Amino acid sequence: MKSYELTYLVSSELTPEQMEILVKKINSLILEHGEITSSFSPIKRNLTYPIKKLNTAFLNQIEFNFEPEEIDKLKKEINKENEILRIMLTEKKNIKIKKKTRSAMPGSKLFLEDTKISPKKELKETKQKIGLEEIGEKLDEILK
Repeated sequence: MKSYELTYLVSSELTPEQMEILVKKINSLILEHGEITSSFSPIKRNLTYPIKKLNTAFLNQIEFNFEPEEIDKLKKEINKENEILRIMLTEKKNIKIKKKTRSAMPGSKLFLEDTKISPKKELKETKQKIGLEEIGEKLDEILK
């Protein structure tokens, strides 16, 4: 099974009872070949542009695990519903987040937290006494 997310817009002209029936129907379609991991109750939203001459719609989202072979059948069944204005069905990918070792400039608080170096230790390691003669020699080398 793979993880999917279904987001869909439903006509705002539905009564709460009709909306509940539609949500249960979609949930039952998913439960035929998969399992629902999370579901959110519909939220009424203003649309950026009219869809089928409607300026508002209910937005609903369901996350579920489903058999990949059956996903096209599920899409077709959901698209048959006239009250549904738009659907977006996406496969959820498992994303591994790597911890950055240098997320800021050295010496900043964020850098020190990531690398676990104390500021005093860092300063002690970089301090070295250099004589004026050595500095003069280095300048001569660079300028030549």
